[in-house]
Amino acid sequence: TARIAKHLAERFGGEFILTGRTPLTLENAAKLDLRAERARIKAELKASGERVTPTMIAKVLKPFEAQKEIAETLASLKALGAEASYLAFDVCDDLATARHLGGLSGIDVCIHGAGLEDSHLLAQKSPQVFERVLTVKVDGAHNLLSALGKDLGLFVAFTSVSGRFGNAGQVDYAAANDALARLCGALNGEAQ
Repeated sequence: TARIAKHLAERFGGEFILTGRTPLTLENAAKLDLRAERARIKAELKASGERVTPTMIAKVLKPFEAQKEIAETLASLKALGAEASYLAFDVCDDLATARHLGGLSGIDVCIHGAGLEDSHLLAQKSPQVFERVLTVKVDGAHNLLSALGKDLGLFVAFTSVSGRFGNAGQVDYAAANDALARLCGALNGEAQ
């Protein structure tokens, strides 16, 4: 979605409101040195006496990577002459989505790029994981459409070919993408 936003900013300018679940709390996140952060995290984990693994380091580093990516995307959009802001909330939360976006009007395009993939065989998936993978796409789309209202210009959603063909361990992801594709088709008045 960031690449799409940059491409649109380059071609058309405009105002962009990016959303995501990650709070943007670091002051100079765009200038964050991820190698130095990784080394700091590794040292802190070692000092705590825990056995340090690459997975543990990656888990602790992930929020820093996300903030850096958000800040860099905002900076890129602004460098292209666009106005850009960021709102942190969970699109699966209908009240939060309405609170953050409900007052907006005249939105030309909404791009729904949220998604979650957790490949495991169905017998090994918890109902909570299944529901979260499904709701981030489907409920997220519904919440965006409800919050932005009838004067929304275009609604664009990222889906996956797995919605049509499926992949091993992705029954929830396939169902979510198929449902989202069908929703978009219904919005366009296409027969399903």
